[in-house]
Amino acid sequence: MKPMKALSTLALTTILTLPPPAMAKGHSGTSSVPHASHAKSTTAPPKATKAPNAAHSSNYAQGVKRDLHGKIALSDTTFRFAAMLLSAVLMTGCAQVVVDSKGMEQQFLLDVFSVKSGKAPTVLIAHGCDGVQRNQSYREWARQISGWGYNAIVVDSYSKRWISNTCNNTSAEILKQGADDLMKTAAWVQQQEWHTGKIGMIGFSRGGSVALTVANQDLLLKGNVLKAGESSKVAAIVAYYPWCFQGSHTDKPNAPTLLLLGAKDDWTPISRCNLEAKTDPNYHITIYPKAGHAFDMNYPTRTVYGHYLFYDHEADIASRMATREFFDKFLH
Repeated sequence: MKPMKALSTLALTTILTLPPPAMAKGHSGTSSVPHASHAKSTTAPPKATKAPNAAHSSNYAQGVKRDLHGKIALSDTTFRFAAMLLSAVLMTGCAQVVVDSKGMEQQFLLDVFSVKSGKAPTVLIAHGCDGVQRNQSYREWARQISGWGYNAIVVDSYSKRWISNTCNNTSAEILKQGADDLMKTAAWVQQQEWHTGKIGMIGFSRGGSVALTVANQDLLLKGNVLKAGESSKVAAIVAYYPWCFQGSHTDKPNAPTLLLLGAKDDWTPISRCNLEAKTDPNYHITIYPKAGHAFDMNYPTRTVYGHYLFYDHEADIASRMATREFFDKFLH
């Protein structure tokens, strides 16, 4: 069966009915929320340190071979036939799907990596400020998570909104929009035949800040991401080196929340994260003493917007194992 590059105009709208939040355009705002991972390298990369459990590295590096890489554009318009058609196409496991809409401001893309057979819980992936098109690490994470036995979906909040990156100029509206995209995706996932059980999420840098937003019920309500009486559909939250923006802390997170932080991170420093106040048992916090920002991304050492980024092999291996154990505990 040849890949399907696009559906007919009959399917030019899709699936979700939750109302959009009030939002600013993607390029507005003033605070800096990272990260970019493909800047020109300015210093030589450090020699990687072999982790004690490096025998497991082939699993995370290889993941599983994909039969499906579905690309779905979600807008706020309901079209039930499109939803059924998309579900059927995804279940074939051999199609590339692009669903388009004219509602660009409220449109975003999904890269869907479903398990090879049967049903499974689903993990949503929130990208950094560099976006999905500039950084393949998010899709690599999706392949690995699929290899763990979960459906994995990369939520691309930028491409269809014509946002190249927000690394040097973003706002709380961007994070609110990211959380809204996650909530809409979670609602859509619950309707899919290949999903069963709970939904988790993992976010990196800017995506980690989106994760903190999803964990904070007050922020979801104030941002009109959820209405009064509604609750988040995300049952387990992982935040890699998030920008702990003002107001991001909550004493009682919506779900078990794992923070994976680098002690040498000079872009999203852990000193902003109010760790001493995170005493609720739903918080799980790990600090890697030698790690900086984007420590899981195996790129050359580089300086990005004045911040020093370098790969830490030991922290990468350990954090991936911690992430898998976290999802296995809270999504089953």
